[in-house]
Amino acid sequence: MPLLDRLPALRSRNYRIFIAGNLISQIGNVAQTWAIMWQVKQMTGDPLSVGGIAIARVTPMLLLSLVGGVVADQTDRRRVLLFVQVMLAVVSVYLAFATIQGTITLWEIYAIVALWGAIRAFDGPSRGAMVPTLVPIEHLPSAVTINSVTWRLSDVLGPIVLTFAFWISNAGLFALSLDGVAVVYLINALSFIPIILALYLLPACRPDWSNGEDKRIRRVREAFPFVVEGYRFVRKTAVVRNCMVLDFWATFFSSADALLPFVVVNLLMITGKVESETAFGLLASSIAVGSLLASVVMAFRVVPSRPGRGIILAVFAYGLFTVAFAFSSWLPVSMILLAGTGASDTVSTILRQTVRQLATPDEMRGRMTAFGQLFQISGPQLGDFEAGALARFTGERFAIWSGGAACCAIAWIYWRVRTLRDYRIVGSSG
Repeated sequence: MPLLDRLPALRSRNYRIFIAGNLISQIGNVAQTWAIMWQVKQMTGDPLSVGGIAIARVTPMLLLSLVGGVVADQTDRRRVLLFVQVMLAVVSVYLAFATIQGTITLWEIYAIVALWGAIRAFDGPSRGAMVPTLVPIEHLPSAVTINSVTWRLSDVLGPIVLTFAFWISNAGLFALSLDGVAVVYLINALSFIPIILALYLLPACRPDWSNGEDKRIRRVREAFPFVVEGYRFVRKTAVVRNCMVLDFWATFFSSADALLPFVVVNLLMITGKVESETAFGLLASSIAVGSLLASVVMAFRVVPSRPGRGIILAVFAYGLFTVAFAFSSWLPVSMILLAGTGASDTVSTILRQTVRQLATPDEMRGRMTAFGQLFQISGPQLGDFEAGALARFTGERFAIWSGGAACCAIAWIYWRVRTLRDYRIVGSSG
């Protein structure tokens, strides 16, 4: 079957422009996320301090995501995204030069990460609401899957960029001796150029008021009822609500990315500088490799008519792989198990996003995405902090396997929720 028949969303020129620019930018973002973890680990040697990065990132996102949702449903989403990408590039430049100067402190990193999170609070809702407008509605499941493929591809390439930057630093290829993480920050700043150019080429993307009901906000005080309306939609639409809550609890308990720098040293017993940096990059890449493989497989499969069952089973598998990873002491086995966590998480994500988008009208998508972002972002971020705090007192192994076991329990509970388990996509033949 021709590629465009398998992936019909790629027939849309505007979508191709958007997804290409987004891929390059996201590669830099992923590399920077891992670099910050490594930098804080090297500065402090404390898993709780690394977990604190997640709190610094998620707090402003929790406070501002709903505002971002209102903005996405009221303004040109393309202009919002343009502003966001420029601001994120500026933050990366500052982070790079502060690191090069060698004066950066832990609390300064936390402040930069918090600013990054505040800006990203306006990115997710506008991005999520914009994608369905770039393709015909019947091609939306294809677009959601392609989005996942590109995000997972960036998850693979981001750690590779990180490892390459470490290699450049250790090899001394620059006249100035730059720290590896500083090189990553500079690369990320440059990676925003393609997405800025892509957004510049796209047409305006304003909310659809074709149903004849004008809900534009003209006074600040009108924003609160607008947010309440989005909350009521999520609360009353059981399948959307259950997708969000399940995602939060699964990632809260089973997410332990913040512990990977310590897994390298304390569980895999890899201590050399070059060796530990390489092992860290390989572990980070393994999650993404599994995610990418699952995304590619999902891209060429029809979304099942009852996606809720696939979501719950994928969450259960995510927990099982996490438990097994906790007891591995050999790098290749750990990489395979982490790939399993990435694959199962991706299957769940693709199915959840498809269900949420199809169950939400266009004028509500920005706010729905904002509420979804509250759960999707806060779950793994708070989970990283929880894992770091637990690891400080019980060790990394217990913190990881207990979280995986809790994730399996959450999946079992939701298997008993018929609203999600038996949800059917109308017209699906899968």
